[in-house]
Amino acid sequence: MRTFFLFLFLLNAANVFACKCESQPFTMEGIKQYELIFTGTVAAISGCDKTSKATFSVKELYKGKCFENVAVEFDCSSSCGMSFQPGETWIIFATYKKYGEPEVTLCSQSRRKFADEKDDFYLQTSGLSFIDAATFLKKNLGIHAVNTKNVEAEQHHENIRPDGSQTLLYLGAGLLALFAFYFLGRKFFK
Repeated sequence: MRTFFLFLFLLNAANVFACKCESQPFTMEGIKQYELIFTGTVAAISGCDKTSKATFSVKELYKGKCFENVAVEFDCSSSCGMSFQPGETWIIFATYKKYGEPEVTLCSQSRRKFADEKDDFYLQTSGLSFIDAATFLKKNLGIHAVNTKNVEAEQHHENIRPDGSQTLLYLGAGLLALFAFYFLGRKFFK
């Protein structure tokens, strides 16, 4: 019986340590692997179906290209998943899953801004506070302009309802065409 409980304990312990991430120094070499780095505020979260998307309102873009609002995919279902809440401010370190679809993992250097620096557990792992990390990124990568959507250049499709006289005109033209096809069809296809 003891062996059985020892086996369960070891199996459970293996699951606990499965999320252990390698310590990455907060250096230029350490952040080179990321394709998109920005500071942003969580605007919305999609539903969780193995993965989820957090939409961020980008405040400062340090690396990569993105729009003012960018959806970042993350694991939300496993024990190694991430958690975002609307209103939180984050520094996001993301890679692209495929073109235009950034994703972030628990082991990336992404970090949340805490109201009280005492609660910042990222300080212990990276050695930098949120403000220090943002300052490091500004100094070494600079702040880049986010892409903006040109709404006027995009096609707009609108449903335009005809007024009363146009409706009668379209209905009359449709009936006239229907009768023309009917009589021509009877004449030529007897």
